[in-house]
Amino acid sequence: GQRAGGVVSIATRSGTNDVHGEAFDFFRNKALNTLDKFQELQHATKPDYSRQQYGVALGGPIVRNRLHYFGTFERTREHDFFNVFTGRPEFYQQFEGTFEGGSFTNISFIRGDYQVSPKQHLFYRYINQHTNFFCSGCGVPGTNTAFSNNDNLIPRDMHAIGHTWVLSNRVLNELYIMRGAASDRTYLSKDYAPARYQEVMTIPASMGGGQIIGATRYVFPSLVWGQSQCLPPCLAGAGTRTPFNEVQEAFSITTGSHTYKFGGSIQIFPTHEWAAGNIFGTWTFSHDQYFNPDDPNFSFANLRGATQFQASFPNLQREMRNHTYAAYVTDEWKPASNLTLNLGLRYDVQTGIWNEWRTQSEYPRPLPDVDFASRGDKNNVAPRLGLAWALAERSVLRAGYGLVYTNITNLIPRVEGSALKQDTINIVNPSYPDPYQGRDPVSFVSTAPPNITINGNDLVNAPVHTSSVGFSHELLADTGIHVDAVYQKAVDYPTDIQVNTRNPVTLVRPLPEWGQIIQRQPIGWFTYKALLV
Repeated sequence: GQRAGGVVSIATRSGTNDVHGEAFDFFRNKALNTLDKFQELQHATKPDYSRQQYGVALGGPIVRNRLHYFGTFERTREHDFFNVFTGRPEFYQQFEGTFEGGSFTNISFIRGDYQVSPKQHLFYRYINQHTNFFCSGCGVPGTNTAFSNNDNLIPRDMHAIGHTWVLSNRVLNELYIMRGAASDRTYLSKDYAPARYQEVMTIPASMGGGQIIGATRYVFPSLVWGQSQCLPPCLAGAGTRTPFNEVQEAFSITTGSHTYKFGGSIQIFPTHEWAAGNIFGTWTFSHDQYFNPDDPNFSFANLRGATQFQASFPNLQREMRNHTYAAYVTDEWKPASNLTLNLGLRYDVQTGIWNEWRTQSEYPRPLPDVDFASRGDKNNVAPRLGLAWALAERSVLRAGYGLVYTNITNLIPRVEGSALKQDTINIVNPSYPDPYQGRDPVSFVSTAPPNITINGNDLVNAPVHTSSVGFSHELLADTGIHVDAVYQKAVDYPTDIQVNTRNPVTLVRPLPEWGQIIQRQPIGWFTYKALLV
């Protein structure tokens, strides 16, 4: 019943009638690291580094032969360091040097197994993972050296229940229920943006309201400094959260030379995202200059050479819906002792992902070439065929074909869903330090035709035709050779196209009231060919 490709089976451990435990620790430091060739040519010093991964596990009986437990805890702490070298120490000396970043990850796991009867088995599993990246993105090399950024916390957890029931020696039923969630939250780094740098702003109602804490972002030719972050109430449901709910059912029957399997699944997979506006704004300067908020004699108002000011508002909540339904039937048929056929048919349908639940009335103005109600793809019937044929005692021929429909990801409806709902300010050669010159920021929103990204009404789940043929032969008792050829072709793949291009002579767009319109159309394709020996 799986979609395509190789088969991956993962089995988590469970407790037994005896109590067993273990502990482990892996350690690594800079003595086990090496510099790359470019660093060697620069005679760079090997940076400090340490990584420690340790954990414990324990399993045993609660009721012997009936109820067992198994649990683990694991922590990985990576003490990594980032370098900040602006090349202009006369201006930014206090930001230059080596600073500790790194990350930590905590993973906890617990599982319980209950033998209801000789023919029924029930299990429960819970996994929790928390990962925190410190000063994520700091010290990134490039045109500018980034210093002062957010910490990034990514918590995940999952509950799962499974029930296996042997109804008879020919009939098996399997039920699996899972609920999980993943989040991504950013917090102003306490180490790299301390309180003396932070500002608290009460946002005007015209910009969405609420409060925000952070520091205005300053971009110099050799340094980027500052990062903003929302506070409650604007951070209700902050960051990104993606809950995942799934139910799978499979029913297997063996009769003579046939093994039939009927199954299906339901997946509810939305994403709730908080897209905070850049309320404080970003200043860009034409030249490097002295910048040191720690210096009591330093004043932000004394900066010179501002060439651009950018901001966006209001704070925006985005919702992406994604429901997937699937049903399949397979037949493993052995018409002869040396021949096995695998026949299958699968049906998939996605809803919500096409933004078909939206209406034009939720936008400040109707989106062009968008008909939400007409969208969807409901004819995804996929046949599967596999063959294994023993040509002789030591040779086997294999062949297979399957049609697979790819899922549309939650990123596809994301941009269209927030079109025209978050304004962007871009002021060239602004007045510093007050780019708005005492006016309401809303009055500075550009009146130029807006740029948007929309989805084509004819988007589909891209079909992938995948086929393979292989041959295996035993050369010696312990030596064999396998040769497999694989071919895949996908069509109707979502591809971005600019559909409001200016006339090369008149420079007028087909829809002059709009700027650039990027439309995702089902016109992409790719092929894959491989020979495996």
